[in-house]
Amino acid sequence: MTEPVLLVMGPPGHVRGADTGTCLRRMGQNAGNLVFQHAVPRLVAGRCVHLHETGADWGDMSLHAAARAVIFPAANHLRCGADWTGLNGYLSRPGPPLVVLGLGVQAPLGAGVAETAARLAADPHAARLVAILRDRAALVTVRGRFSQAVCDRLGLAGTRALGCPSALLHPAPDLGSGLAVRLARLRARLAGKGCAVRPVMAAAAPFEIRGNPEAIALERRLFRWVVAERDGLYVQQSGGVAALRAASGQWHHLAPSTRAGIRAVLAPEMDEVAFWSRLCRAGRVPLSAPDWLAMLAGRDLVIGSRVHGVMAALAAGRPGALVVHDARSAELAETMHLPVLDRTDVLAAADPGAALARVRFDPPAFDRWRRRAAQETADALRQVGLPASSHLEALAIGAAPVARAA
Repeated sequence: MTEPVLLVMGPPGHVRGADTGTCLRRMGQNAGNLVFQHAVPRLVAGRCVHLHETGADWGDMSLHAAARAVIFPAANHLRCGADWTGLNGYLSRPGPPLVVLGLGVQAPLGAGVAETAARLAADPHAARLVAILRDRAALVTVRGRFSQAVCDRLGLAGTRALGCPSALLHPAPDLGSGLAVRLARLRARLAGKGCAVRPVMAAAAPFEIRGNPEAIALERRLFRWVVAERDGLYVQQSGGVAALRAASGQWHHLAPSTRAGIRAVLAPEMDEVAFWSRLCRAGRVPLSAPDWLAMLAGRDLVIGSRVHGVMAALAAGRPGALVVHDARSAELAETMHLPVLDRTDVLAAADPGAALARVRFDPPAFDRWRRRAAQETADALRQVGLPASSHLEALAIGAAPVARAA
């Protein structure tokens, strides 16, 4: 039997480019996209061909004619103000069945379903995207119940609330139990004197939080705990060319006013030379999801407000604590039973150990959800004619991965 060809929209979990701007564009303005794009080939059986700038040709109709399906690893595409002209043009073309994974709604924390749906219905690009998915998609999975309720209100019925595909990357069926053990050990180490830890900060984009005093207070606290005091890593996923250059040792390419603005957000009390010296040593910009996971496998903890910074940690088998700050992060945390902190938890804590003591995490619920999500994803794929991978099938039955010979 011929192996099915599956077209996957976007890069294969990594990008390359001659400059920061090119890399940023190729990863969809956010390195977090690379994590769930990396997950897609782990969930389906078949040859995945990625449609992206340096990959397969989007306009190759012979490639489309031979494909079993087009898989769209979606993010917060249901949002107002985005220009989806190109995306909608591609999705509306006749072709293989369309499978959408992980679609989400972007909204302020506490926003209601009716008001969110009304705003999206009034946005021409969002409304057009919904209409195309309603007509063309054989399967749509969404982040959680909020996104599902908004989709229902917009007439996009039959979606499945299965979180983000990246949650199914790690092969261990008892991942939550292992994370809980690591968290307990880490708390004990932080309580001791002179015990070294290797933390990672999943950093917010500095210029995106400039007008939010609470977000700035959180970012300063985490920068001090993780980077300034413990020489941990500062991982920046997005925020434009300036933010990525700042986090990748290219600060000398930034204008003095830009450098001053970044330092004012993160550590205004630090001397400029000391600040940039520390950030050059700590800064990381992921351009490859496999490399990102490998880097985190050597660390003890990821903490911050970036969902996929935390998801990368869990995929690497390391604890991650997500600081919930908007409807997107709240929905994903609730759906997938992620380890979470409130912003007030961090700001009220005297030190990282005290903050970790406030982490809310239910390991059995997390493990049960992963198994159920794997089962439902496998069933949904089969219903649209796509075979699930052996990795996904193993998670679905709660089987431990088979050890490979060295």
